[in-house]
Amino acid sequence: MLRDSFFSIKEMRANENGEAHFAVRLNTEHRIYEGHFPQMPVVPGVCTIQMVKECLQTTRNEELQYTNIINCKFPAMIVPSMVQELLIDITTIEEDGAISMKASVKGDGHNFLSLKASLKRED
Repeated sequence: MLRDSFFSIKEMRANENGEAHFAVRLNTEHRIYEGHFPQMPVVPGVCTIQMVKECLQTTRNEELQYTNIINCKFPAMIVPSMVQELLIDITTIEEDGAISMKASVKGDGHNFLSLKASLKRED
């Protein structure tokens, strides 16, 4: 879990149509940055993907697991010394227990992640 250590949710809005919007704040002092990378810390892509999932879990109040990452693009790096606040937008559709998700992570006028994935409830 990265929530409340690597990042914190500052604001959350969700509706019944499967749309959720989050404002999150990065913890620039987290030890992950010691290894990624000490001279120029950047948020690891896998952590960005995990933040999206943990935000979605918050709206659903259940544990989820990625089953398929259909499309994942990182147009820019998140440099926490320059951008601490991120906006995460998620849209989901659920059919027969499968969850289809589209998400984006943006901040300071940049798009950091575009993600299309499938998830399921964790067993």
